[in-house]
Amino acid sequence: MLYYNPHKKIAIFFIVSLFILLNLTFIFFLTKEGKMIIIVKPRLKEVFFEKIIRIPNDLKGELITINLKEEKFFSPKASLEVEGIAKGEVEIINNSNQNQTLIRTTRLLSQEGVLFRLDHQVFVPAKSRVKAKVYADKPGKESEVGPTKFIIPGLSATLQKLIYAESYEKMKGGIKKIGIVTEEDIKEAKEDIERLLNDKAEKEIQEKIREKTINLAEWKIYPIERKIEVVSEAKAGEEKGEFLVNGSIDVILFLFKERELMNLIEKLAKNSLPSDEELKNIDEKSLTYNLKNLNLEEKTGEFEIKIKIYTIIKENSSIFNLEKIKTLNEKELKNFLEQYKEIEEVKIKFHPFWKRKIPKKDEFIKIKIYGK
Repeated sequence: MLYYNPHKKIAIFFIVSLFILLNLTFIFFLTKEGKMIIIVKPRLKEVFFEKIIRIPNDLKGELITINLKEEKFFSPKASLEVEGIAKGEVEIINNSNQNQTLIRTTRLLSQEGVLFRLDHQVFVPAKSRVKAKVYADKPGKESEVGPTKFIIPGLSATLQKLIYAESYEKMKGGIKKIGIVTEEDIKEAKEDIERLLNDKAEKEIQEKIREKTINLAEWKIYPIERKIEVVSEAKAGEEKGEFLVNGSIDVILFLFKERELMNLIEKLAKNSLPSDEELKNIDEKSLTYNLKNLNLEEKTGEFEIKIKIYTIIKENSSIFNLEKIKTLNEKELKNFLEQYKEIEEVKIKFHPFWKRKIPKKDEFIKIKIYGK
C-alpha cells in the first residue's frame, strides 16, 4: 500500500523551481550586454613651458643692493727711499682778544723740537680757529711727527700761550720712495683692491641677509649685477714713490623662495594645458630664468622662466572616440589606440570575462588611465 508523502512533493517543486531559476539566470547573462574597461598606459609628453612671472605681483622676494668704494696706496716693488719735506695740516688756535695775522713762512715749533713753516699767510680772528697747511723746515724722516702741539716762536711769550697750533694727523713726506711703476705693480694692486671690495661686499650681503631674517636653506639668491671698476692713477713706466689705486663695486641680488616659485610654475603650467591633458611632473633641474625690466626704484621686474614639464592625456581626450571604438573588435581597438604617440600600451578587460564583444552603449565602456 502506497502512502502519500507531502515532503517529497515539496522537494520536487523546489528542485524544478531552482532549475528554472538557474536557466533564466543563465539566459539573462547570455543575453545581457557586457561591460568593457580600456586600461591605457599613457606616454609622457615632454614640453618646454615658458612664462613671464611678474615681481612682486606673482612672486615676492627681496632686493639687496650694495655700493662700496675702496682706495689704497701702493709702492713699486723696485724703489729707493730718499729724504723729502714732510707736509701736513694744523689748526691755529687764537684764544686772545685780538685778531692775529701770520705771514707765509711763519715758524711753528713742535713739542718734539721739529720746525715747520706756514705754506701761506693766515688771518686768525680773536677767539677762533683756522686750518692751515705747513711744511717742515728741513727734510728727513724726523719731521714726520704725529699729532702734536706747536708754539709760534715769533710771538711774545705771553701770546705764545694764547695763540698756538695743533695737528691731528701725522705729517707725511719726510721719506719718499722713488721707483718705476711696472705693469706687474699695477696688476697686483688692482687685484688687491678687487679682493678687498669682494670681501667687504660679501660681509655686507651676509649682514643684510641676517637683518631680513632670510634662511638660505629655503631661499635662492639670483645675482642680477656684480660690477667692479678699479682704476690706477699711475701708468707703467712712471717714476713714483707710491701710487693710488681706487675701485668701486656694485652688487644687486634678488632673493626668493624656491618652493614658492615651483608652486607658482606648477599652477601656471596646469592652467596653460589643453582640457584633455594633465600635468604629470616637472623637471625642476631644467629650470632656467632671466630677470628683465628691473626697476630698482619701484622694486619691480619680470622673471622670464623656461622649464621642462611632462604631461599625459586624460580620459576626455578626443582619441577615445566612442563612436569609432564601438565599430571595432578587440584586436582592432588595441591597434587603433596604440597608433597614437600619446599612448604607450593598451589593455582591454571585459565583464563578465566571456563577453568579448565591444559594447554598443556608451555607459558600458569605461576609459581608465593607468598611473595617474
